Amino acid sequence: MLCKIEKSATRPVSDALSDTLGQKFSAQPAGWIEITQARNIGMAPVVFGYEKTQKTRHGMVSVREEDNTLLFKGKPIRPAIEGNSGLDIVANYEMGATDVLLLLSSGGTACPAQFRFINISPGGVLRVSPEFGTCSDIIYPTFDPKVGVTVAMVGFRGPFEPDAEQRKAAMTKTVYRWDGQGQLTGNGKPVR
Repeated sequence: MLCKIEKSATRPVSDALSDTLGQKFSAQPAGWIEITQARNIGMAPVVFGYEKTQKTRHGMVSVREEDNTLLFKGKPIRPAIEGNSGLDIVANYEMGATDVLLLLSSGGTACPAQFRFINISPGGVLRVSPEFGTCSDIIYPTFDPKVGVTVAMVGFRGPFEPDAEQRKAAMTKTVYRWDGQGQLTGNGKPVR
């Protein structure tokens, strides 16, 4: 379950309080924030899975596991979509006559994840987004047929980066939006 807060105000926790909190919990987060105001708080399921096949309204999409290549109706999608260490289908959304798939390309420890959208229409694959992400594999996708698919994720710095940079990155958020027409933005700016 995901804790959802519609409107909030936050501030970073002081180093002294962070140290105190760190002594009280066995699992250590990447960082602490204090929620100073919140409205419309609730729990929501994060419902998506990592699949190798997905039936769409227009045909089967699958991942050929020996080379992590994405297939549509058994044939490689052009331009080719290949995963790094792995490729998974995270979610399928219906936008009018188009099916939009969210894909995950798994990486290594320095950058565990990058994502991509593809649009599939009755005529086949229409559009493929540029690869995007902060390298975090923790995502919060939402769908609104009027605006498209939104994927929020925290920042990420790998295990080889200084601890302070890792904590700072974990306190940032980037929101990507795919409008279904070919426009991908990250925090409102075009992603190329």
